[in-house]
Amino acid sequence: MQLRRVTARRRTLSRPSDGETVPLLADAPIYAALARSWASAGKAVPGQYDREWINLMRRPAWPAAER
Repeated sequence: MQLRRVTARRRTLSRPSDGETVPLLADAPIYAALARSWASAGKAVPGQYDREWINLMRRPAWPAAER
């Protein structure tokens, strides 16, 4: 068996200019209707402030060890 050396090429990834990881379409009527429906039901909507998520992220990942 003969082994070949594999060389990896680096890819350059372009990033959206506005800092978003996923481009948001403001003109998407289906998404706008869905976001309104979620917001009216009290559910989280991507791109909007979520108090519950913020509170979860402020907690330590592991409980403090008891001594």
